[in-house]
Order: sequence, then C-alpha cells, then structure tokens
Amino acid sequence: MVIHSESEGYKAESLFLERPDKLTSAKRFAIFTAVVFCGPTSGLRFVAPDSKHLSREGGKEVAGITSFGAYVPYYRLSRKEIARAWDSYPGDGYRAVANWDEDTITMAVEAVIDCLRGFNRDIVDALLFVTTTPAFHEKSSAAVIAKATDLKNDLFVLDCGGSLRAGTAAMKLALDTVKAGAQKNVVVAAADCRLAPPNSGAESDFGDGAAAVMIGDQNVAVEIEGVYSYTEEFTDRWRRANDQFVKTWEERFVNTQGYNRLLTITVTNALKRFNLKPQDITKIIYPAHSKTAHTRCTMLGACGFTKAQVQDPLFDKIGNTGTAHPLQMLVAALEDAKPGDRILLVSYSDGGDVFNLKVTENITKLQGKRRGIKKHVATMKDLPNYGRYLLFRGLVSREYEAPAPVPYASLPREWRERNSIMSLHGSKCRKCGEVQFPVERVCPKCLSKDDYEEVSLAQKPAKIYTYNKDFATPTSDPPNSMCQVDFEGGGRIQCIMADRDPNELEVGMPVEMVFRRFHEEKNIIHYYWKARPPREPKK
Repeated sequence: MVIHSESEGYKAESLFLERPDKLTSAKRFAIFTAVVFCGPTSGLRFVAPDSKHLSREGGKEVAGITSFGAYVPYYRLSRKEIARAWDSYPGDGYRAVANWDEDTITMAVEAVIDCLRGFNRDIVDALLFVTTTPAFHEKSSAAVIAKATDLKNDLFVLDCGGSLRAGTAAMKLALDTVKAGAQKNVVVAAADCRLAPPNSGAESDFGDGAAAVMIGDQNVAVEIEGVYSYTEEFTDRWRRANDQFVKTWEERFVNTQGYNRLLTITVTNALKRFNLKPQDITKIIYPAHSKTAHTRCTMLGACGFTKAQVQDPLFDKIGNTGTAHPLQMLVAALEDAKPGDRILLVSYSDGGDVFNLKVTENITKLQGKRRGIKKHVATMKDLPNYGRYLLFRGLVSREYEAPAPVPYASLPREWRERNSIMSLHGSKCRKCGEVQFPVERVCPKCLSKDDYEEVSLAQKPAKIYTYNKDFATPTSDPPNSMCQVDFEGGGRIQCIMADRDPNELEVGMPVEMVFRRFHEEKNIIHYYWKARPPREPKK
C-alpha cells in the first residue's frame, strides 16, 4: 500500500506497506499523522498492495474461519425428569448439564482443544474468551484457558461478556484484528453455564456448553464476506451483578416487541447490505430463548426463508447455551456443510449481528477430525434425577457425617509448579529418555541432574494402570473414583476420574486428561487435571 498526502504545511512521505503487521512504529506513526493532520479530503490516497497479499477471487482480502470446535458436557437432564420433579407439563428432549467440577473456563478449554486439533498451537496470536457467567470477575479467565491449553506467553488475551451477542461481537473483533494485520490467528471461545429459577420455563430451555472458532487469513475454511450489526436497546432478559438467576419479562411482550421484531429488522437490513436474497442462503442460523420462540419466529416468513433452510437450534439435544449458542449451531452446520454453501449466522440481544459466510474447499480438511457437536452429543449420559442437577449447581447442599478433607492451598507453590499443575507438563531426561510427572530436576533412572526438557502430557494417549471406587469420601458424583494412569511414551499420574460410568472401569481402559475445578479454599479456585474415558462414540 502506497500513501501519498499533501496539505497546507504538512507533507507525508510515501510509504510502501507490504503487510500492516510488518510496519515499524515509525511508519505507523507516519500513517497516523498523515490521516489526522492532513485530513481525509486533502489529497490522501491509498494504492492497493501487491496482488500476492490478496485472495484469488476479486481482489478481496482473505479472512475467515480456519478451524472450529465445540464442547458439550457429559451429562444431560431429561425435560420429562424436570417436569416430574415439579409435577408440571413434560417437555421433549434434553438439556446439557455441566458436571459439578466444570465451569465456563473448563468448558472453554475443551472447546479450544477441539478447535486446535491438528494445528501447532504456537500459531495462535490472540485468545478472546466470551461468557456471561465467568468464574472470576476480577481476574482474566482467558489467561487461565491459555495456560491450560498450553498456548505461548507472547499472546494477547481478552475477556468479553455482558451480552448474549458477545460471541459474535468477539468474532467481529477477531476478524477486524486479522484484517488489520495486528494478529494472524485469533481464537474466539464462548462458554456459558447460566442458572434459571427452579420450576421456570428457562430452567428447561437453558443448557451448558462451549464452542470455539479460529479466525485467520491462511487456509480459510469459511470466508467471512460481510458483517452487519443492528443495535436497539430492549430489556427482555437480564441479570444484575448480584443476581443468581436470569430474569425475564412477560413472554408475549418479549416475543412480539423484542425477539420477532428486532430479529426481522436485523436480518432484513443484513440481506440488503449483502445484496442477497433468501434463496441465496443454504442455511440460516439464529438463536432463541426457547424452542417455542424459535419455532414460531415470524422473521422467517417476513424475510422469505423456508423451514428447510433453518439450522437445527439444538434445543432437543443441548438447550440454549447463552453466548455459545450461535457458535455451537455454526459448528453443527459446518460439520455437514459443503464447499460453496452460503450460511447466514445471526445472533440476538438488543438487536443482533449477522455474518455472511461462504464455505470453501478447505472445510473438508476439518470435517470428521473434531468432536464438535455430533460426537459429544452421541456420548452423553442421562443424569439419574433432578436432585443431582440441583446438587451440581449448588442449589442444595448435602450433609455429611464428616467434612471432606480439603487440600492445602498455596499460591506460591502453585506458581512454582504452574507448568505441571496448569499445563500438565512432565520432564523428559535428555540422556536416557525417561519421562516423569511432575517435572523432576533429577532423573530417577540415570540420576542426571537438570538435564531435561519439558513435555506436554495433556493430549497424550493413556491407560488405567489401577483404580478404586471410594463410596465413603463425600462427592457430588459418587462414588469417588481414583486411578493411576500411564501415558504412552512414559510418565504416570495419580488423579481423580471424571465423566465415567463406575461400572465400566477396568485396568487397561483408555483414558484422556481433562482440565477441571479441583477444590476451592481461601476464596481461591484451584484447577487441576483429571482422567476420563475418551468422548468418542462406540463403534
């Protein structure tokens, strides 16, 4: 890009900008002064860069989704079971329920790992985490996710929230960042675990889960050809800073004056902006606060869409997962998408965001290689009863004969061993190749000292060496299952098991490591790794 500018008393020298991310600070300042001091109408002109930095189609800059992933909790709760507990009218399907040791951080970690399968994680330049239910209000959850997923320290992170539109808003921010050349690969992860008042419609409609997409300009699987946003303040659902449950106004007003009206305006304006007709769209993705609202959405008829074009909203399988809901539906659509498909991604909250997406040939390189929505849903297990759900969410407590022992909490110790605790790093001896966990300065095999390299064990295949089932130790998901796990290539860890059927445990069973809440003491949430059977459908 060449910049020429002349104005009264000011003159900016010509600059050739091969890529914005290659600019020196001096050149950036020169561009800034050229625009600010010379003014946009004072002879400032921009000349397109060399064609090697443009896409093949029409000279547009390539930017879009380069990967995607999702996470759906292991447990699900039947809506009939919820109705049984309250003696109310039974609904259809299930809602996903996060385990007692899961939160939005742990679910986002799972989604990011799924998104980055097959990628070198060092390519990630930024991580944007989106949620309305953060584990921390004054600490970066994104930093915890970055450490657990073993991303590099030379990384920009941002925590976003405050609206159910935050997921698509973060996608737009990531897109603009990549287009500007500030970052090359930006991961957007969204997760929510919202609480609705017991015996409310929202209690059945909500679900827990996460999704992640990576935005970049190389090997783009889904081109983002346009983004449109419409904003109009409207109070329909809200939760104040100290509220435990999401609140809502009367349903008819919420649907007629809010959801249906604003969604119709947003999509209509977006189609005009993109110069598209409804028949140009392969799939339209739009969220809703309930299955009924989604089914009866008047936007479809007003804009001219058919029911065949509507992406499954996942209400019967997962529920409304808050900020993650539009992204989870997008992941589900991409699992079956074909090159050339055009997808309209819509979010809703005080208006909405609309993404005009075009699927490319690169989608076939990702499909089938992620757990996404399909594999997670296929491996879910029913919660035995509604009471267990209340226990998981802390809405009821259980009295024990004796309090459970709480591990000693020490932030300095956790900081010293942060690579082993947070990233599940072990040490591999450079002399004999012995792998140990946690990181050890002295090799127990050849006794060499400080001659090792750290290796990640988080994604290593592993098997149960031995296990037990403890029915005496208090736990929200009894029995408490402990195991020793041997990693492929060396290394052993003793840990708790999660997301398992106690009756199916056996020596030699394949397992994988998962990042979970371990305990909470001194007002500190401590995370660690647990083992579980792989979330893969049985053949």
